[in-house]
Amino acid sequence: MKVYISGLGLTHHQAISYKNELADEIRAKVINVTTNFTQEYKRSKNADKCLLLLVNRTKKYLADNKQIVVINADKGKKTIITNRSEYDAGMEKLVSDSDTYTKTRRDPTIRIETQVNDLVTSWRLNNKIDDEKERYMKTHNSVAPAVYGLGKLHKKKPGETMPLRPVVCTIQSPTYKISQMLAKVFGDMTIESPYHVKDSWQFANDIKNVKIPSGYKLISLDATSLFTNIPTSLCVTAIKNRWSQIKPHTFLTQKQFIEVVRLITSESYFRYKDDFYLQQCGLAMGNAISGFLADMVMEDLEKKALRNLPFDTPFYKRYVDDIIVAIPENESETIRNEFNKHHKRLKFTIEEEAGKQINFLDMTLMRSTSGEITTKWYQKEIASGRYLHFDGHNPMTHKRNVATAITDRAIAFTNPVDRPKSLLKVNELLAENGYPKPFVSKIIKNRVERFYNGKPNIEKPKQRFIASPYVPGLSERLKKVLSQYDLTLSCKTTNKIGDLYTRMKTDSAKGAWDALCNHHKKATFSTKIRLLRKLYHEILPKNGNMEEHLSKLTEYYDDLCEIDHVIDDQQFVSIVMTSVGEDYDGLITALDCRDENDLTFDLVQSKLMDEYERKKKVDDFPFEGESVSVTVNLIASVESDDDYDYSF
Repeated sequence: MKVYISGLGLTHHQAISYKNELADEIRAKVINVTTNFTQEYKRSKNADKCLLLLVNRTKKYLADNKQIVVINADKGKKTIITNRSEYDAGMEKLVSDSDTYTKTRRDPTIRIETQVNDLVTSWRLNNKIDDEKERYMKTHNSVAPAVYGLGKLHKKKPGETMPLRPVVCTIQSPTYKISQMLAKVFGDMTIESPYHVKDSWQFANDIKNVKIPSGYKLISLDATSLFTNIPTSLCVTAIKNRWSQIKPHTFLTQKQFIEVVRLITSESYFRYKDDFYLQQCGLAMGNAISGFLADMVMEDLEKKALRNLPFDTPFYKRYVDDIIVAIPENESETIRNEFNKHHKRLKFTIEEEAGKQINFLDMTLMRSTSGEITTKWYQKEIASGRYLHFDGHNPMTHKRNVATAITDRAIAFTNPVDRPKSLLKVNELLAENGYPKPFVSKIIKNRVERFYNGKPNIEKPKQRFIASPYVPGLSERLKKVLSQYDLTLSCKTTNKIGDLYTRMKTDSAKGAWDALCNHHKKATFSTKIRLLRKLYHEILPKNGNMEEHLSKLTEYYDDLCEIDHVIDDQQFVSIVMTSVGEDYDGLITALDCRDENDLTFDLVQSKLMDEYERKKKVDDFPFEGESVSVTVNLIASVESDDDYDYSF
């Protein structure tokens, strides 16, 4: 752990001692908090157990029915459930495009790995890198990149196979490390294009004072399959045009730099099923440098095209391959033809405004008669409306951030007249995702006040983060402890919907190992018998510890759920009530008077613990033969929404 001690005037030996003492102090506090939590920890509620059971059943069902495929949609945050035959047909249609891919049965991985390693060796021999960097940059035991498809639901036509967008996972591939190296170089460059917008926020700011001249209209241009249609020659030209910007950020010469780019782009390949496919043209979807190269090529294209147009364009902005531009009313074909002339593989589609309105990024642009442009927040029709659910197993800060982000977009991207409608839509979206009305209202009120009052953003010092799985109750306590040492706990969830998606990538060595581990973790029939025997034979001894007893029972129950053995709630409640012995007969009799549907495990557990605590106060249980009066409060307490703590 790094500790800043330069201002303390310590010797090197003292500094090391101080560092270790501080680390020991933090470690001791974390252990103390964690230990206390485990002693107080209560097992999950029945609702959580049921959800876990359903998840495990779903995983088992999908594993047993390989013909069902669960994948992500290309846009809209949707989950697609389809037949494997339809998915395979879509992938076959993709890879059979002979203009883009060439099929080969030979795995080129070793050949490309050798090329990369030879290149790295030459850098070391020319003193471009040191020994440590050479060892890191060289690749060994590389695997062929995996390809999978994202469903294009918005482009699916009735009776036709759903089109897919190919994505290549290049992790562990031969060119992965050198691609990451170049991506950092491109990322450090300063983009000076007046046409480029990095996100919706910048675009909303750029368009505030724009006025479209009379006789002009707004249109949008969109490149068709941009990445797979960009030739290497255009990438090389783009690099040469910007070498003065690139040079300060790399140790390579221009010739060496272009050599690496050519290697990465010309050796794009992937594996699908048992065959390998070489990409003849274009950039791989998923490669670290593809986005940067595509952006530079588009910048060169737009400069040339706009210069050759026979008319002025008073307004032009581009986000990656999406373009919004103002042109004379009868010049749509002129601008499309000019953009399509840049290269035979680069083609653009056009969309014109309707009713003086057009959608771009997260906004609908509305042009008035005088030419002024106003905007309102826009979501595509294909949007699922699915966000992080309020009941999800996530820190409250995650949920607050989701609500804040949606609210900020609705406010900033909408003109004052339409802003109330956009905020009403925010309320509806968050309500559909389980967010309580008071919680949402409070966030909207705070964000609106911040927007109009212009509260300054306070620049925070650089933070040091510690990543940890989120554990309700424990993570909040650890966050407070670590904040005393200027450390920020960054929590992540372990269970995600993505865990249910079908694994479409080519199996790697790690995947094979994981599958082997999962195979040996499967429960056998004897495991079920052993757990059931423990569950039914677990009896609370006289004067025994109720908390430990209930903990054992719920542990057995959870273990059975993990191996997909179903015990319904009422059956489990019956097991619990019959396991506590004669000391609790009075309480059991009182509970028997309640309706069977009201006897949940949470209720029974609460009553048993109350009675246990009451008995402990009577001289640590009365002697045998003494009568004990039992008073049972059967009135269920209801917690109001106003009492809910939305902190953290």
